Order: sequence, then structure tokens, then C-alpha cells
Amino acid sequence: MANPTPKSPQEVEVLYILPAIRRDLSIYLKELGMEQKAIARLLNITEPAVSQYITSKRASQVRFSEKVRDEIQKLAKRLAEGKRPSILEEIQRLVRMSLDEKTTCGMCRSQVVGVPAACKACFR
Repeated sequence: MANPTPKSPQEVEVLYILPAIRRDLSIYLKELGMEQKAIARLLNITEPAVSQYITSKRASQVRFSEKVRDEIQKLAKRLAEGKRPSILEEIQRLVRMSLDEKTTCGMCRSQVVGVPAACKACFR
């Protein structure tokens, strides 16, 4: 099912950025040997969602900067090692990084109708 058309940067975050963070976390955790059931439990998502993230059937539109990917990979490593930082806080930090790195802006410009090229709404 296709995402509905977002109308704001916040909807872009919910429809594209958060799923892409979950996608990358799922992929990295799987590469680190974690089972899909454990990944689903850890990220508070369904096993089918983890499977779709790992096979790129879901959340494949977003490409993060190297800096954000590195941070997602570091988080995955901490999680796989049994360290349990607050997932909510860590994902929120990654969402903010995606905004700072302009990943959210790129998705917003491509998905939200009428966003001017010089939009700075999220930075005011």
C-alpha cells in the first residue's frame, strides 16, 4: 500500500523518516545476528514489518547521509550487545539528525505539494 500524500514535514517524518530508521536498524540488527522476532520486540513493530524492512519492500525511498547511517549502525551495535538505551529517545535523536542533514527536506520537497525550493520552515 502506498503512503498517503503528506501535507507537512511532520507527516514526512512519520510516513518516510521513521520507517527508514526502523528499516536500517532492522537490517543492521539482522546483520549482527539478531533474530527477526527479537528485532520486532525491540523496535515495538511486527515481525512482518521487520521482514519487509530487511527485504526492502517497505521504506525504501529514503537514503540517509553517511553521518546518520553511522549513528544508526552504532545504535544497532549497542542494542545487539544488550545495552538498552531508550529506543524512543534514540529514534527521536535520529529524526532530528535527519532534519539537520536535510534528509527530511529532500523527502518533503519530493512528496509535499507546493513546498518552495528555498523552504526553511523547519529551521525557524
